[in-house]
Amino acid sequence: MIKRNMLIWAVCLCLFSNACIVQGASQVDFSLKEDEAAISFFPLFDGEATLVQDGTNRVILINTGSKRSRKELAYWLDFYHIKQINQVIITKQSEKYNGNVDWVTKQYQVEELIVPKGSKELQTQHTTMWKTKDMYQLSKHIHVSVLYHEEENFPSMDFIVAFGKHQMLYMSSPASTIEQHLLMKPVRKIDLIKLANFGEGEPLSEPFLKQLNPQIGVLFSKENRTIHPDLASRLTDGWIELYDTNKRESLSIKMSPTIYDVMKFKKTT
Repeated sequence: MIKRNMLIWAVCLCLFSNACIVQGASQVDFSLKEDEAAISFFPLFDGEATLVQDGTNRVILINTGSKRSRKELAYWLDFYHIKQINQVIITKQSEKYNGNVDWVTKQYQVEELIVPKGSKELQTQHTTMWKTKDMYQLSKHIHVSVLYHEEENFPSMDFIVAFGKHQMLYMSSPASTIEQHLLMKPVRKIDLIKLANFGEGEPLSEPFLKQLNPQIGVLFSKENRTIHPDLASRLTDGWIELYDTNKRESLSIKMSPTIYDVMKFKKTT
């Protein structure tokens, strides 16, 4: 259940995608049980930020968006009732991914900052570098396996987040790189894909999408982006729902070990 915090829900419209648009909430507290988790994608104007929570009170923020999106980031962290963040994971050494990392680290008493191997920025005594083939247990039920990391130019990494039977592919690299490295692993079904590079560049191939068989693709927004013309059609042909943060709604997926619910939240101010 979602705790009604000061305001009750004004309306919840169920869509054909089994997602609900929830309006009229000032804050959301998922009140997660120990074997539950929630992943939320923030609709920032410029850049990426993804919140991961679980029932053991672990809070993980993947990327922080650009500095131009700081007010939006602060709004959504407050909306989800976040007071402290255990870990911040930066998937790419670039302003649109790490623009607010210093502010977040101080404001939310971050215990550990995780960056791709090769990162020359963001070095503190609490910084950990991840590299290809590394596996980590972030909480009792959340595990991450690093598929690939790039050390040249803009260090980056791609990984799979696993919770129970659910898996999320979090992309930063071009589609061809991801396909090459995933083909070398016995990857079971992926439920959700966070698409790379804001939808720019060649999208994942149709055969590869069919192999992974995801239900949802998430696309973050940036200023003046140019989405590849084949992206939407490839996802549609694979019966994959595309969620674009440019629509100014946050997307939350609340999970038990075997099932999940999808919700969208509109900004109230």
